[in-house]
Amino acid sequence: MASSSTPSLISSHPSTSGLQIALHPLALLTISDYITRHTLRCNNGPIVGVLLGSQNGRQIAVEHAYEVVALEDADQAVMIEKEWFDAKFKLFKETHPTQDLIGWFTTTRSPTFEPSPSNAALHQQLLSYNESLIMLLLNPTPSASIGGTLPLGIYESIYEADESDANHALRLSFVPLKYTIETGEAEMIAMDAVAKASGNAVDVPLSASGRSGGETSSTTDKDKGKEKEIVKEEKKDEGLRGPVGPQNDELLSNLAARRNAVTMLTSRIRLLLKYLQSPPPGLPNHHILREIKSLTHSRLPLLTPADLKAFETEKMAEEADVNLVVLLGALTKSIEEVGNVSKKFQGIEHAKKHKGFSRYQGDEGLGEMSGRGGGGRRPGWTTFSGY
Repeated sequence: MASSSTPSLISSHPSTSGLQIALHPLALLTISDYITRHTLRCNNGPIVGVLLGSQNGRQIAVEHAYEVVALEDADQAVMIEKEWFDAKFKLFKETHPTQDLIGWFTTTRSPTFEPSPSNAALHQQLLSYNESLIMLLLNPTPSASIGGTLPLGIYESIYEADESDANHALRLSFVPLKYTIETGEAEMIAMDAVAKASGNAVDVPLSASGRSGGETSSTTDKDKGKEKEIVKEEKKDEGLRGPVGPQNDELLSNLAARRNAVTMLTSRIRLLLKYLQSPPPGLPNHHILREIKSLTHSRLPLLTPADLKAFETEKMAEEADVNLVVLLGALTKSIEEVGNVSKKFQGIEHAKKHKGFSRYQGDEGLGEMSGRGGGGRRPGWTTFSGY
């Protein structure tokens, strides 16, 4: 944020260019990935990258982004390594001939996304590639995203007279631009895959060394014991949940969304009941009471069917259909088991006719062999008189 001694670089005049910025999620995902890798690797250099896309008249589409090599001199001024930048941009133009350099991005700690003099100096360097570059400032701190808005600001640059200078020299100023999020079909598939992967991700705390899972010398045995207990509880919960494959991700996400919706609805209804049961002291707020009445009389009845008798009839018909399908499944399984038993019985009958009586042809032969007449049997021999 600009201090009181440093004049603000944001122009006091609104934008007259009529630029319309369309941000694509793929570019934002690339910027976020770059910031994450920069943080986990404990890099100290500046985070700088370029934005690429297309411009049709006053409409600018930011479709791609990649990082660039930026260095700081002794005065902490950020400089772009020109040779590396030119080689990288040439390779990108070969693979994406329809894309152009339309802007650049960096990070800021200002809650209002205020451009700094170092941002203006770097923007001045990049103007040699495009005279109408836009600048994207992203604040990666958790407190920057308030109300579900993206923690970023987009600016265009203009030259205007410096009122603080006696000669009214021209200076580089920035004008805020409004933007919208635009997603293509291919990006929707990619973002859906990223969302599913992030739903199964595990939050691993970082140690003081900046590496996940590392231990510092100040870690006590008590802390280690707590960590082991947490790991055991997590493994226990995983065992209760059972294996979850990618084929169940869509079902789980759908059930989780419905569960969150029901939970939120329940909490809001409880809040209304609490307000009605114990209203604040003083005169009643008729505006709030009218809002509650309109809500309970117009929206909540949508949760209950208008024709309860028809609803019950339809419900019973669906239950009968489900039970019929279950019964047909059980009947099919029983028929399959009966067929298997019939095959086994036929096999036994076939073995009995071709093997059993050809070897053991009755009790008379056995009696002659034992010398006891027809009633004698040798021990260990089996007769088939029971069949």
